[in-house]
Amino acid sequence: MKKLVSVIICLFIVTQIFSQVFNTACTLKKGQFSVGLNPAYYNDNFGLFLHVNAGIVSGVDLTVKYGFLDGSDYFGAYIEWAVLKGKPCFSITTGAHTQYNFGLDLS
Repeated sequence: MKKLVSVIICLFIVTQIFSQVFNTACTLKKGQFSVGLNPAYYNDNFGLFLHVNAGIVSGVDLTVKYGFLDGSDYFGAYIEWAVLKGKPCFSITTGAHTQYNFGLDLS
C-alpha cells in the first residue's frame, strides 16, 4: 500500500511541475560526456530536446540544450554543481534559456 501511495504522489507531482532538467542529480567526472534525446509534451504540442553534457572539473558539469517545441526553437545551457556526492547525489543547476523569451533557470 505504501508503494502505491508513493507512486500516486510522484505521478501527481510530476504532472504539476514544469521542469527543463533532463538528467540525474549526479555530476559527470572531468572529461566524461553524455548525449540525450528527450520527447516533450507541452500545451498540446509534442517536441524534442537534444542535450549534451560534459564534465568540466570534479563536481561540475556543463549542459547545452536544443529543442523544438510549440513551433519554435529552444536554446539553453546550464552548469550543474554537486552539493552531495555519492549515494544519494544532490546537485544544483544554474543556467539560462531562450525560446519566446529569455529566462534564468535554477533547480
